[in-house]
Amino acid sequence: MYIRSIPKRGIILLLWSLVLVFTGLFVWLLLQACEPFDFLDELIAAIAVGIFTLYGWYTVLLEVNSWEIQPGAIHVRDLAGIRTRSFQPFEIIRWAEKQKSNKYSNWNELHVHTASGKFRLLSSAVRNYEDLKHAILKNAPMNPLQEERAEPSKALRPYVAIGFILVAAGTAWAVYDIRTPDPPIATACIDAVLSAAPVPETGSENTAWMQFPIRQYPALHFSIADNDGSYRSAAVSELRTNFRAGDSLTLCIDTSDYNLYIAMTRAPRFWERATGYGSIRLLGIRTADRIYLDPANIHAWNNGEPGPWILPLLIGVMFIVIAVAFHRHNRQA
Repeated sequence: MYIRSIPKRGIILLLWSLVLVFTGLFVWLLLQACEPFDFLDELIAAIAVGIFTLYGWYTVLLEVNSWEIQPGAIHVRDLAGIRTRSFQPFEIIRWAEKQKSNKYSNWNELHVHTASGKFRLLSSAVRNYEDLKHAILKNAPMNPLQEERAEPSKALRPYVAIGFILVAAGTAWAVYDIRTPDPPIATACIDAVLSAAPVPETGSENTAWMQFPIRQYPALHFSIADNDGSYRSAAVSELRTNFRAGDSLTLCIDTSDYNLYIAMTRAPRFWERATGYGSIRLLGIRTADRIYLDPANIHAWNNGEPGPWILPLLIGVMFIVIAVAFHRHNRQA
């Protein structure tokens, strides 16, 4: 009996369309990331899209297979023509048919294990799935489902290990951070004249910000933001109502920002170029008779907030919880 797989061209066309769209997006993001300044967001997005793009090309070139079943052998050829694998029905060690579904469709997957590797046939990719399945399994052994039950649990072990490593690293980092508080912020102050009234905050309270256009430095962006504590430490309502274009005030900034942007004694480093050249965080705002933002208040706020160690700690706990949940689900199944 000779049978050849009949592909569902709509699925193949959809896969190729998605791959080409992701490839175009990846190239565009890479071009944006080549800009000399403020390229970090585009670079991170390009890496993320690049992973999906590579997986997409791997899928359409190597995972989308055409099957040819002859009386003496079964040939499986990938779309790219890079390799053609062959095996005989009596070489099948075990097989399993899995039913899968989502809210859009249902499909079956036939997994065939031989000494030379694993093969997968999807009913969503071929029109004659049942005929192919019967021809492949005509002389195959019984389906040993019990041999595959332990595999999902073993696959979770790396995730559990990664979770515990992240939890341990986050805990050690937290202990070090708590025992070693940040030193006082080193600042340098400049006299400035507003070229316009401060730009008020936008968005919700948690994404608030305020920018101060300065006449002497029109290309620089002096601002306070909620996510670094300066917004919560400042007298925002007074800053919004008391200042107009032409008003004089004293601004205090980090000494590294002063050396880079004001004194220009050094070239910008990688992270300064990546996160937005010309954006300066205000640490202090005052006039001759009032302090609107005190660096000491920002320092106290920073020491009272969780440090970056919270990220590996939460991600590690999430890995462990997900692994445990899947383990319990597999045991019940």
